[in-house]
Amino acid sequence: MPLVDSLPCMTAPIDPRDGQANIPQQPAPAQTQPAEPTPAAGPPQRPARRWPWVVAAAAVVLVVAGGAAWALMPGDEGEAVDRCQAAVSDKLKSPSTAEYGDVTVTSEDGNFGTYYVVTGEVDAQNGFGATVRGEYRCKVNRESDGNWLVVESSFTQR
Repeated sequence: MPLVDSLPCMTAPIDPRDGQANIPQQPAPAQTQPAEPTPAAGPPQRPARRWPWVVAAAAVVLVVAGGAAWALMPGDEGEAVDRCQAAVSDKLKSPSTAEYGDVTVTSEDGNFGTYYVVTGEVDAQNGFGATVRGEYRCKVNRESDGNWLVVESSFTQR
């Protein structure tokens, strides 16, 4: 048996520089894209109604800007709240940390002017630096000559 028959057959790869490697390429078929529909000419469309969103945004701005309910009250009730909260702040250990909320104002006319009863809640730091919540109540008098007087004020820590 000859030695050549036992060797495996080996072939050389095609060299791209060789003339056999130059196979002409067929151009790729052109792909057509579907035509986009053109909008029909007509009257311009109306913009969406935005007034409900504008009203809602304005309401949010008013609430945030007001800060407290008493800021939206008429003049005399707002003044009664201011006088009451000033009197309550004098009773706190750390009045600069006071945050007032949930204010209620009622009024009644008396012999010497109008009385306002102001009640609400306040969060403030105690003597140890811990924030505590308390309830306050004041009776404020707007006298007939226009002067204001805090008749009574109380603060109860919960």
